[in-house]
Amino acid sequence: MERGVLNHSPPSEVALSRDAGAQMEVAANERKTLMLEILVVINLCKKMGALMREKGFDKPFWFQFFVPIFWLGGECFGAFVYGIQREMNGGSSDGFDLKLYLVSIVAAALSAGLYFTIAKSFRSRWPEES
Repeated sequence: MERGVLNHSPPSEVALSRDAGAQMEVAANERKTLMLEILVVINLCKKMGALMREKGFDKPFWFQFFVPIFWLGGECFGAFVYGIQREMNGGSSDGFDLKLYLVSIVAAALSAGLYFTIAKSFRSRWPEES
């Protein structure tokens, strides 16, 4: 073998199919989780619309528009803060980190909860009955 020339043998087809199968399974699990998040956000948008219509807002589009903004913002903020904390403590960042995902979901839920609290504090547009 000459110097500087690497002898790479091609991987077996069985190993390639096993790796592809594992990657497809991981991708399918990520899609299921992602779909659950989308369904939660859609449900929260509907609840926000119902809450604001109850308060007398005929077109609560902007209130509903900010539900996914708060959700994604909270998720990104939680992941960012946890990632910084993990790196400051010398943690590794190899592969999928379940704790990071859970922290980001909890932060997203807290952010959406804060937004609902803000929306509930709006006064009703219906005239007060005396």
